[in-house]
Amino acid sequence: MFGNDLPKIEKPDINQFSGSMMRSKSSGVYLQSASKNFLIGTGLFVVGASAVTLSATLLNDYNAQQPVLILGGLTSLAGLVFSVKGYIDIGKAGKRLNYEIGAGRAGLVFNW
Repeated sequence: MFGNDLPKIEKPDINQFSGSMMRSKSSGVYLQSASKNFLIGTGLFVVGASAVTLSATLLNDYNAQQPVLILGGLTSLAGLVFSVKGYIDIGKAGKRLNYEIGAGRAGLVFNW
């Protein structure tokens, strides 16, 4: 009556996962890695954007402006790379969690 309206959760086919998925890190480790990569990426982007802004204020001293602009651009680019790596880790965490749920390895454990 009331419980019949709930959608059924389908377990993923275990055969769709590669052998490396079964030997890889847990979903929690991937999420922690993603969090770390997002923090590093954001920090590098802020530092790079600040350097680019600083180079715009150095209009009178062209010898100092160009290296600061290049350094800021490269730092921002490194921040982007770390952010993309964070997104990839989140995707891996989702795939790993699907595997853990499908294999019956995820859930609550009560120790008495």
